[in-house]
Amino acid sequence: MLHLFDLPLRARCGPLVKYVNLGQTGLKVSEFGLGCGNFGGIGSSPELYGHGETQAEAFAIMDTAVDMGITFFDTADAYGGGRSEEAIGAWLAQKSPQIRDQILISSKAFNPVGSGPNDHGLSRRHLMRQVEASLVRLGVDHLDMYLMHEPDPSTPIEETVRAMHDMVTQGKVRYIGASNMSAWLLMKALWTSDRLGLHRFAWVQNSYSLLDTSDDAEVIPACRDQQLG
Repeated sequence: MLHLFDLPLRARCGPLVKYVNLGQTGLKVSEFGLGCGNFGGIGSSPELYGHGETQAEAFAIMDTAVDMGITFFDTADAYGGGRSEEAIGAWLAQKSPQIRDQILISSKAFNPVGSGPNDHGLSRRHLMRQVEASLVRLGVDHLDMYLMHEPDPSTPIEETVRAMHDMVTQGKVRYIGASNMSAWLLMKALWTSDRLGLHRFAWVQNSYSLLDTSDDAEVIPACRDQQLG
């Protein structure tokens, strides 16, 4: 006998989340995303690599997210020293083509992934190397979304947005965005893209909570004005 609660959440009550456009793009993303920063580590801190969720725990979390209707998984090259992306890749490899096709993966680059002087930041060299490494760990041929993880004062914003534009034209990335971004730098990046005819950022991923509403002052109005997610 099959009991109701033997069924996935989606089968019992339908998707538990809504789907919205990513900014002014045509891409539909789940209103809630799954943050995968604790898979095999805790964020990007090297001293915490190997901590956080185990692969089995990560798999269970991703299964539950899909049952709820979540299609947007967020990770980064430095989360767990690459272990987060590897866990997502291993999970995807076990899923049907139908599930793999529905999952939208967002990754990021900036934080150190090695001890060398070019193993961090937003230079063209680093970004191009890291997007390739992320694709290998995830076992995919493209990323649906890609973010600059932090601003890099040592790299001109034009170099960064040109490199991210090229990722899109090369088919490695579908949409680009920015994380931990101030309003003035966001507007400079958008102006640079518009001036040079480059793909522009489609959304911003910043910290926002009851304890941190500072983006209410400038970042959120800027996103609203520019129709960014």
